[in-house]
Amino acid sequence: MLGKWLGKPAPEGLGEGKENKQGGRARKAKGSPIPTDGAKQEVVEKPWMLPTRKRKRGIEIVGAGQTRDEEIASEGPGDETRAAVKPDPDAVSDAEADGDTNLVGDAESAGLKSGLEAVLPDFSPEEVPEETRGGLYLDAFTLALDTVLEDEAHLFDERERGVFEAWRGMGRGARCLYVRLFLRKHAWHRTSSLSYAEVPDLDAALAELHAERTLPAPAAAEPELESFPDVDAPPPLSSPFSFAIPSTHITTLEEAISLLHLDELKVLARSAKVSGKNKTELIANLRRARKGQRSVHAMLSRHSSTTSTSSTSTTPPPPNPTPTEPDSPLLHLTLSLTGPLTRLSPSPHTLFNRIFLLHHRSPTPSPTALTSIILSRSHKRTYVPVTPSRVPLFPSRPALLAFEAALRLESRADALLSGAPTEAACHEVVALADGILPEWMCLVLTPPSIPTSPYMQRYTAAHVYTRILTLATRALARLHSYSSEHTLLSTLLSQHSFCPHRRGAWAARKALLEERHLGLGDPGARATWKREAAMTCRTALAEGVGVVWGGEIGRRLGRLEKALGVPRVERWPAPPAGAGYTKAEVVGVQLVPAKPAAGTRTVWVDGDTGEGCTVEHMVLSHYVAQGWRGAHCEAGLPRTLFAVLLWDALFAPVEGVWASEFQMGPLDLAAEGFYEARKEVVEACLERVGRGEGERVVRSVWARYGECEPVVVGLDWGVGEEEVCALVRCFPPAGLVVMLRVLAEEYARCAGMPDLLLWHVEKQEVRFVEVKSENDRLSEGQRVWGAVLAQAGVQVEVCRAVAGEVRVLEE
Repeated sequence: MLGKWLGKPAPEGLGEGKENKQGGRARKAKGSPIPTDGAKQEVVEKPWMLPTRKRKRGIEIVGAGQTRDEEIASEGPGDETRAAVKPDPDAVSDAEADGDTNLVGDAESAGLKSGLEAVLPDFSPEEVPEETRGGLYLDAFTLALDTVLEDEAHLFDERERGVFEAWRGMGRGARCLYVRLFLRKHAWHRTSSLSYAEVPDLDAALAELHAERTLPAPAAAEPELESFPDVDAPPPLSSPFSFAIPSTHITTLEEAISLLHLDELKVLARSAKVSGKNKTELIANLRRARKGQRSVHAMLSRHSSTTSTSSTSTTPPPPNPTPTEPDSPLLHLTLSLTGPLTRLSPSPHTLFNRIFLLHHRSPTPSPTALTSIILSRSHKRTYVPVTPSRVPLFPSRPALLAFEAALRLESRADALLSGAPTEAACHEVVALADGILPEWMCLVLTPPSIPTSPYMQRYTAAHVYTRILTLATRALARLHSYSSEHTLLSTLLSQHSFCPHRRGAWAARKALLEERHLGLGDPGARATWKREAAMTCRTALAEGVGVVWGGEIGRRLGRLEKALGVPRVERWPAPPAGAGYTKAEVVGVQLVPAKPAAGTRTVWVDGDTGEGCTVEHMVLSHYVAQGWRGAHCEAGLPRTLFAVLLWDALFAPVEGVWASEFQMGPLDLAAEGFYEARKEVVEACLERVGRGEGERVVRSVWARYGECEPVVVGLDWGVGEEEVCALVRCFPPAGLVVMLRVLAEEYARCAGMPDLLLWHVEKQEVRFVEVKSENDRLSEGQRVWGAVLAQAGVQVEVCRAVAGEVRVLEE
């Protein structure tokens, strides 16, 4: 947005956009109001200083002098390709307010029935009982709990099942409140800020959550599962227990002050006689003052104890103060400022996390995991009908516990390496890796009944250990321990059971170490290590490491073989950097602020409308003027083509990847093994596309699902049937097949796809365009995609945006 990029205020009175079909605000072709950060408002009058187009979610097709408003958001998968849509606050709140619990929704006319109708009855808004209004999260949460306990109850012991029975025995209001808190961050919450329509009596619900309950005695102690300390393990389930704890469990000022707002911190700071300019500084000064008070208190306590011992009095000395005693005045003041607090108890919270892991195939609870059920139930979303195949993730309870412990270790290692890790943090990660390495090697040598599906291997402790060892290579790299890093990479590459999709990254890093960092100072050793690097590259390319890593490793091998004097006829064929791209240039008008801020994007003038816009949109307007249609979507349109043309492969009944009927796509789409698990179906779809039957497939999908538009990963129904058909007709079949095959093999690795996808209806041509400024260079992924598409007969262009005129904006 130009107002934000250049620090300029937005023009006022430019009119409002009309609502689109998703309930969002559609952008007009020009004159959209731009929100500002509260700066003084001034009107920008010159046409070339008008605010830029606001980029929204979805694909905007531009061409033939028309601009289609973005409509439906195109959603890509995360690491697990979770089948949940982003929360729609309006949709969920409307559904809760109306009490609309129809399960079929818009899918009824298309025959799409929900498996929930036997569990959650179908009510019209007029028939909804008062106690059923709201609580949609509770119903979805209960369904997940019942499903897991029906299929995988053997993963819970008697005491844990007792917790679930106690939860079911609570009143509806208390259960609704628990679910709401569970879906929020696991932290302290002010009870004054808790207000939910489905919890009419908050005090009674809190009292029920805080009430202590007893559990049967444990049958036997849990066996020790690992040889390393699990310091992040939750406390064991004890009796009595409660589902939530009040603020009386806060015993240290350190924990309490983080809950204060800025104005409350100032009150506390005045009491402690400390100062600070902001919240961070106030907390730091309070902690520093607290440490000083504790030191003085400890010294006085030791002096008092010595004096009492040396006296002749028979009165016993007072007990040593608890650690919270010096904090007591400030702690009491802090808790009086916050008011009553509540927090979910750790042990039951861990159990319900396990329910989420088993039902939603996600270790992290999130409202989006239940939103898919709620939106389907309340007429807001429909899903493609599939038959869920809930394959048990874990063969036994020890396997589950080992996986959970491994996840905690991975989370700890990842947190240590986030941002700019310190040397101590890197050493700690290396120590974690050293602790799990012996157990990991035992699992590699004698894998315990590894699931047949590559996707299911993600739910083994060995798979998580492999990811931790990969994090350890990053830590060793930061420590410049290249020899140790090389040894660990060689160990990872010596096995083929776990994380096969990472073999390309491991081999590329190993070859780089051998080429540049090992054998320094010894010319003979350097030549030996370069030959070793060449062998590493050849081995990786021979076994196949995918398109992206294959391109990088192939180019490195070419450089090594040239340096080693390998005869040209014996060298590995590697494309030169930037192969496939033809060059083009577009001259435009660039807008520059008088005092540019670091990191701001360049702003250009749209030659068609005179508005400020991104460089990609400026180049797109240039091609539109030549009769092209297109979009700035990067992987958006290719993924839409993938979803439609490989529909049968996407929704193939592969075991274990359809855990629920509320999924946008299979769980293994972005994981390793998607292509191998359904290779025959994928190849059959590609064969139809290669024969030129792509348009027929598109129309077939639209005929079946175009009316109800079910939510499908990557598919933007708003592009329209005719637009997709026109794009397929313009695409050379061979090039389309290659692009779809690469997406099938590495769907999650779309980084590097060109910025613009253009098609010319009259010429029946397709062109990909990567937009660069004068000094930008192609990334590794962009070079790979350019080479792949060009070799398949698709036009690929790198277009340099050149500023023919630079206009400086006045202050």
